[in-house]
Amino acid sequence: MNERFFDLKKDRQDRIINGALQIFAQNGFRHASTDEMVAAASISKGLLFHYFKSKKGTWLFLYEYCTRCMQLELREADRRRGCDFFEMYRLLVKADAAVLVRYPWLPLFLRRADAELTQIDPEESALPLDLRRAAAAHRQELLENAGRPPFLSED
Repeated sequence: MNERFFDLKKDRQDRIINGALQIFAQNGFRHASTDEMVAAASISKGLLFHYFKSKKGTWLFLYEYCTRCMQLELREADRRRGCDFFEMYRLLVKADAAVLVRYPWLPLFLRRADAELTQIDPEESALPLDLRRAAAAHRQELLENAGRPPFLSED
């Protein structure tokens, strides 16, 4: 991935990210077309390959970017770790909503991407092992450590 991508204005970055997310989310890695991605993002194919080198490079960037994006949105929930279950659930829904506003295709992309990891061959890629299913595991851990509501007491 070309780091100059982050020199672009944020709205252009988001347009490129959302265009690629949409096509990967709708079609999966194997059937995703870079022609459709560039059309959805309103950029040239050369520009897509300038920043991401290949379809696989685009997918790997999106997987890492989206996973980190979800983890960043969970910061408030992390700060409130141990609060009651309903408050934690509210914080998780708030994090989901914040992500959906910017990247509406992100949840579907991540769900589909997790199922496709073996097709993409992440062992030979630069995809950090700790990112795999990291957001889902983080959310589950936050919910499990939330305080039980009083009406669910063990008495």
